[in-house]
Amino acid sequence: MRKLRWIGLLVLIAVCFSAFSVSAGAEIGEAEAALLSYAVREAGATDVQDFIDRCLPERIGIDAEWYVLALAREGNYDFSAYAKALVAYVNEHTVTNAVTRQKYALALLASGYTADFVRQTADECAGKLGIMSLVWALHLAENGWVPADMTAAQIVDRLLSAELENGGFAITGTNISVDATAMVLQALAPYASDEAVGAVIERGLTRLSAEQTANGGFVSYGEENAESCAQVLIMMACLKLPPDDPRFVKNGNGVLDALLSYRDPDGGFSHIAGGEVGESATAQAYLALASLSGGSLYRLEGQDALQRLEYEAPAEESVSWRLYACLAVGAAAALAALILFLRGNRRVGNYLMIALAGAVLCLLFFVLKIESPDGFYGGADAPKDNIIGTVTLEIRCDVIAGRENVPADGVILAETSFALAQGETVFDILDEAARKYRIHTEHDGSGKLAYIRGIAYLYELQHGDLSGWIYRVNGESPSVGCGAYTLSDGDRIVWHYSLEQGADIP
Repeated sequence: MRKLRWIGLLVLIAVCFSAFSVSAGAEIGEAEAALLSYAVREAGATDVQDFIDRCLPERIGIDAEWYVLALAREGNYDFSAYAKALVAYVNEHTVTNAVTRQKYALALLASGYTADFVRQTADECAGKLGIMSLVWALHLAENGWVPADMTAAQIVDRLLSAELENGGFAITGTNISVDATAMVLQALAPYASDEAVGAVIERGLTRLSAEQTANGGFVSYGEENAESCAQVLIMMACLKLPPDDPRFVKNGNGVLDALLSYRDPDGGFSHIAGGEVGESATAQAYLALASLSGGSLYRLEGQDALQRLEYEAPAEESVSWRLYACLAVGAAAALAALILFLRGNRRVGNYLMIALAGAVLCLLFFVLKIESPDGFYGGADAPKDNIIGTVTLEIRCDVIAGRENVPADGVILAETSFALAQGETVFDILDEAARKYRIHTEHDGSGKLAYIRGIAYLYELQHGDLSGWIYRVNGESPSVGCGAYTLSDGDRIVWHYSLEQGADIP
């Protein structure tokens, strides 16, 4: 009788666990579908394939790679448009960040294509940008792209040697980074059966469990945020741990509960609770939900049947001002030659000089971007419509003040007022300031996807692995890009050059 009771209890537990798993699976599936629907709708696409074809090529380096890694797992989408755009992008741009190159390479492989830069990236980037370039190198190695001068086992050993004394990993220094620890364990997951690797993974899990908050989430750079939850969930999927693993449940709240708390009613995700929906948070949340549906994201299928892409220069417009300019030069050269002929000049050298001068001018039309400084910087003082108030903008680089070619006081632009039109963003005001005060800026993307690479010839990664530009509005760090933050009357914008992704800015 007692034996039957135990059997009955075990059956009841199994039924309850099965019901919980089905419920959790349904919740994950619903959130994943709602998020993808939101991303497609927000991008103005008609369906997922249209989102891949038209939108992801414009979001290379922003969030496209996360979507490709997630969507490629379903195996029923055509990624050729994205793959061709990515190969064109890396051939047209000098991508110096090793981790960015590795992420591009893995996304290209996930889409079913390869190119010369994949081999070059695998050989050149392993370990070149700290611990994260080892993580991505190991992902590439797991798919057959082992560096020429380093084996997968050596990459594993270098990652193990970076473990902190009390477990976990850091990008720099000795303070644990939740995201870095989760991503290292993701990369080490295929080697978990090795005793040394398994021990490091267990210590990392213990340390991450200790870092978890009462809400079930995690803190990075002083804020509980969605991206850290996403990376921990991806780690758990790679290690085949259920999202309700007891080690990662605090006060009844698991990591999945914490991640879903950042979800907007429309399906997107915010960086911090109650914040605006952000591209990075939404894309990484989608990656996490997709991983929970099917395990490791980084073991790619079809690597024995990759299609090779060569660089193809984008087609020029059929008719442009350059063509008309060349026709004008040709007509002028013909007229000059006719005048010489009518004057009785029969020296062949003179005609050759005219032809050569015309050819050089035509060549310059096609290889030079002709734009005057006034043409580029002008227009900043043009009157605005729908003025709703004023904002102020300040640009600072205090953390590197006094270094070569950097203002001694760290001020690139002192606090300056600008008229604010309805709907203007942080990017719009920065662009206006750059033109009005002739401040150099470089950015990728446009509109909501604008991303600032450099201001006043100070670039991201120029002064360290975590260096780059961040912005704050009224002292707060928004969870969206500068092109997506719509300003209000009285807002105070400050751009800071940071060495630690904003952690060093008071």
